[in-house]
Amino acid sequence: MIIFPKRQLTSWYASDEGRRRIDKGLGLARDSNLAVIGIARDCATGLKCLRPQIEQIRSHFRRSFVSIYENDSLDSTKRDLLAWQAASPEIHLQLDQHAKSRKVPSFSEERIARMAACRNRGLELMERSAAASGIKPDYVLMVDWDLRSLPAEGVFAALADANAWDVLTANGLAYRGRGYRRILRGYRYYDTYALLDHDGAQTQEAIFKNWERYSGLRPGQPPLKVKSAFGGAALYRAERLGDHRYGVLPNADPVVETLSEHTYLHRAMAKPGELRLCIHPTLLTFYERPWDVTLGQTLRRWHQSFTKQSVI
Repeated sequence: MIIFPKRQLTSWYASDEGRRRIDKGLGLARDSNLAVIGIARDCATGLKCLRPQIEQIRSHFRRSFVSIYENDSLDSTKRDLLAWQAASPEIHLQLDQHAKSRKVPSFSEERIARMAACRNRGLELMERSAAASGIKPDYVLMVDWDLRSLPAEGVFAALADANAWDVLTANGLAYRGRGYRRILRGYRYYDTYALLDHDGAQTQEAIFKNWERYSGLRPGQPPLKVKSAFGGAALYRAERLGDHRYGVLPNADPVVETLSEHTYLHRAMAKPGELRLCIHPTLLTFYERPWDVTLGQTLRRWHQSFTKQSVI
């Protein structure tokens, strides 16, 4: 019998402590404005999953808008974003087509420079959206639109701690190991490239080891202070984010050429003072569903082989 651990993780939201913290976050949201932003490419499946969750989150804020920068999608992402824009107020889009090669090494300077440029276009779109809508955000929720789930309860439970932190990053989870059996092994913390808990160079070995080192984070545990992280979503105090931008930081490692663009942003935000940044165990994001690692994974590999495209 397969027991999906997501149910065990999210059950904390229904506990007395979970409800108390969610209610506190909801109270803060009612008096605040929210900007939801991010970049998207080939995210049709993620958008289908996230759109109702984002609208649920937005409904509890005083005012809100969504800004999404999209480029080079081959699936239905562009069409789905335009449909969302037509159906919901204050959805701001920039859709581009650059047709650049997708075959770029994960830790290469070229890839991170591209990611930083796209994320900066997302920030610039957010600023234009705020001006056009007249909505000045108090909080900025950055989202990667290829996620499979961003429970609203986790966002509001984390928001309850927003006054103590400048940046609350997600506890981003994916299944362990390879093959369909990994759904039996539970989740591990996934986005360890964006995670930095020390000064100095970042190695590929450390990136892989951190998958397990941080896999024990569970809702209800206290926030964990780190130097940088993301996890597929992050909640920023807009005043602290300011006009900072993403960029490229060289890294003293032959394989990991540069640090994550998130690390660049967070180091920039930390100057001249300390940046209060944490991984919030209760702010859950899920990168996969059981379908994604069983038949769905097989179909995606077949499609990529057929179209001769690889995803960054």
